[in-house]
This record gives sequence, structure tokens and C-alpha cells, in this order.
Amino acid sequence: DIIVLVEPEINENGDLISVSIGSRMTFTCTADGIPTPSLTWYRNGTLLTDSERWIITQTVGPGIRSEIPTTESIMSNLTLVNVRESDDFSQLSCRADNRIGEADVLPYVIRIEDVDDPCSPNPCLNDGT
Repeated sequence: DIIVLVEPEINENGDLISVSIGSRMTFTCTADGIPTPSLTWYRNGTLLTDSERWIITQTVGPGIRSEIPTTESIMSNLTLVNVRESDDFSQLSCRADNRIGEADVLPYVIRIEDVDDPCSPNPCLNDGT
């Protein structure tokens, strides 16, 4: 028997995400490979674990690369409950790894919207509109 091993590949790229204080936000990371990779989340380079504020869920499904039909994908959702001011400019990244290699997603960057700023999240013109 021939066993094909495939290094992980992540399907998402990060983005700047605007959120309000007190809100709830979910970030998604999907990867595949052979063997099925494990996914881990990091906040500003520090490993995140499941907690009251950071809820991590994972599911396994069919692969996301059509050229390799035998891969399985893993999807992880990271939910941030009750966004705080201290979360401003936090960088959230996802890493997929298996025994063949690893892949990292560009980070999501959290930007807290200023609810008192009428121009948030879009820049105002000079006349304040």
C-alpha cells in the first residue's frame, strides 16, 4: 500500500475586524492535509485555550482541496465573548500542523469601534459627515 502524506493548508486569511465593546465575535479557520492536521489559535503569539471568554470548537469534514480528494478538513471556530477595550489591536492567528508540516494564517486584527465617534468605523470627511 502507498500512503500519501500531505502538509496542511489553511483556507482563510486574516483581516481587520471592527467590533464593539461587549459584543461577541467568531473567527473561523479551516485546514486540510493527510494526516488531518490539528488547529491551534494564538492571541498576540500566545497559545489560546478554551475559557469563558475564548470558546474554541472544532469539526472534521471532507477535504477542501479538490485535487487531493482523500484529505479531511478540520474547521475551528474561535468565539470571543464580551469584547473588552483591552482586546483592541489584538492579533488572532490560527496554525495547522501535522507530522508533515505546518501552515499559519495571516492574523485577524481586532479593532474596537468607538461608539461615541459618529464616523466609526469609516473615516469622516472634513465636515464631520
